[in-house]
Amino acid sequence: MAEINETPSGLRTHIAFFGKVNAGKSSLINALCGQEVSIVSAEKGTTTDPVYKAVEIQPIGPCLLIDTAGFSDETVLSEKRMEKTREVIKKTDIAVIVIDGSSVGQAGGLTGNNCTKKSTERTNSDEIIEKNKSATKTEQNIIDLSERIISEEIKLFKQLNSNNIPVIFAINYADKYADNYIEKHAEIQVEKYVDNSEKNIVVMINSIIEKNVLETASIGSSADSFSDKNKSLSNILSNQFCIPVSAVSGEGIEELRAAIINAANSSNEKTIIGDLVNEGDSVLLVMPQDKQAPRGRLILPQVTTVRELLDKHCIVTSVSTEQIDDALNNMKKPPKLIITDSQVFDIVYGKKPPESMLTSFSILYAGLKGDVKTYIEGARSIENLTAGARILIAESCSHAPMEEDIGRVKIPAMIQTSIDMTADDNKQQSVISVDVCAGSDFPTDLSDYDLVIQCGGCMSNRRAIMSRIEQAREQGVPITNYGICIAWLKGILDSVIL
Repeated sequence: MAEINETPSGLRTHIAFFGKVNAGKSSLINALCGQEVSIVSAEKGTTTDPVYKAVEIQPIGPCLLIDTAGFSDETVLSEKRMEKTREVIKKTDIAVIVIDGSSVGQAGGLTGNNCTKKSTERTNSDEIIEKNKSATKTEQNIIDLSERIISEEIKLFKQLNSNNIPVIFAINYADKYADNYIEKHAEIQVEKYVDNSEKNIVVMINSIIEKNVLETASIGSSADSFSDKNKSLSNILSNQFCIPVSAVSGEGIEELRAAIINAANSSNEKTIIGDLVNEGDSVLLVMPQDKQAPRGRLILPQVTTVRELLDKHCIVTSVSTEQIDDALNNMKKPPKLIITDSQVFDIVYGKKPPESMLTSFSILYAGLKGDVKTYIEGARSIENLTAGARILIAESCSHAPMEEDIGRVKIPAMIQTSIDMTADDNKQQSVISVDVCAGSDFPTDLSDYDLVIQCGGCMSNRRAIMSRIEQAREQGVPITNYGICIAWLKGILDSVIL
């Protein structure tokens, strides 16, 4: 277990479980993990804040399972819980939407003797069911009613799909609503809904989902980094799954695991170094040991970069700033790549051999977690800042401020100097205003800011950082990151490898 916990959450695949209260999300996660991760109770709203569990799912590797609070919660805290759930969406790599199949079956009159739970015990859709008691149970009535029952799940699906997040539908309580299951992608035959009711809840829900996929595809999506509006319908459909599961009997759990693996394999995994170096190449790492360097250990971007270079079978040399000259003199030939802490960009740039490429840990993480093009545009916007500009420093982790803090102290000071140098001497100078948000906190409204500067994001996954970038784009606020910002301020942005 110690080995599992060594992988930071920012480098884990985030798999989030969503659904109504008492849809069985927690019990499903426990079944998938083979241990009690989340508290399970018949009481609605048992899960309040999101529950995170670090696991290994092979061949994906390190994952983070997230159990969210259920929607359709009627308690006084429901909105606060849903706000937490909405925050989870921003960092979700793979979404599992859990649907209570027994409540859908009851609403449509499709379940047989195996489903004995009353709808009042399983769903809050009683009002819809009551209004339709006298309705003729035609095939279309059943489909329409069931679609209304899962309307919130469909709404969530559309939101996730618009962000190009792979979605898996888990139709829970399979032991309650059917003895046998049909193929999840079987041809839809409406007349079966009544004649073979117990076996067709899954196929009915699947048809509703596919109908909404078609609607989503016809609307199209905005051209952004999350989605491609030219993606073919067949590709969209191939990424959707509708799987009957039961945490009690264990049926469908392995199929769910396989669907998660397939969804993970369909994503393009980024690497830190990319194709900058190959096996046998020499790489020099410059890592200042200042007050921000934790005693007895290296910071995460340095550790992960060293590991990837070793995996590539590169020859790695690590030095502090004072040892650059000695390191270069001891090398038989100049290193192919130099990776430095952004704070000493100008010093390293002045010493590097002409044939060596130069970048920084923060810039490498800009490519790994964010959007380099957007960050460059954000950095160039600094020249348009004026006295009194308001800047947001966005940190992905929570830490106690330090005397020489790069984000809270050094970067704002460099920006202030840049503004002062270009200001009209006849005008009264005023200092810039700097706000800081840390951890998962990030303002909903960015309109008061002239610039957002994001840290490297080593403690967040790519989805979380990209959601911040997209939010800034939508609100027309420039955004950059520490490394690219410093490179621009030092006047060497065009000379470093991005």
